[in-house]
Order: sequence, then C-alpha cells, then structure tokens
Amino acid sequence: MKALNYFLDFGDTIEEDPRIGPTHISLYHALLYEYIKGACRLPIAINRRRVLQKAKICRKTYNKRMGELQAYGYIDYVPSNDPSVRSRVYLNRL
Repeated sequence: MKALNYFLDFGDTIEEDPRIGPTHISLYHALLYEYIKGACRLPIAINRRRVLQKAKICRKTYNKRMGELQAYGYIDYVPSNDPSVRSRVYLNRL
C-alpha cells in the first residue's frame, strides 16, 4: 500500500511541477520499482547499473536527475563512492 501512495503522490505532484520532465519520471519509477522489489523498505539500496537500465537513461542523466529530484524534495539521495557499498535513496512523502 505504501508503494501505491508514493506512486499516486508523485503523479499528483508532478502535474503541477513544470521542472519535472520525462527522464525525472522514468528515474523515479525505476526507484519505485526497486522500493517494491526490496519489500517496501527505506532506504532503498540501489544498484546504479540496474536503475540506469530500468530508467533507460545514461549515467550523466542519472547523476543530474538524481540531484534535481533531491533538490526538488522528491527524494533524499545518499551516494556511495565505495563500489562495495550501495547508494541509498529515501522516497519523500509529497
């Protein structure tokens, strides 16, 4: 049920947010997929390669859009510079 709430809140919020484009939406949906796959637990421990494939975006776009989604308040992103430790993402209630 939590996943559905995040999905619906995001959909309602982006209607009114002109800053959000198709790549933001694709990335958020890939993150939501990882959230559901991880038993709806936060933070989401993400595998960047898998998220890139799901969102159908390149690494440069990923980095830019993750930063923007965080700046706009949609997520909290805790990147990891250690390849053995996954980055973490928190979905914010909107």
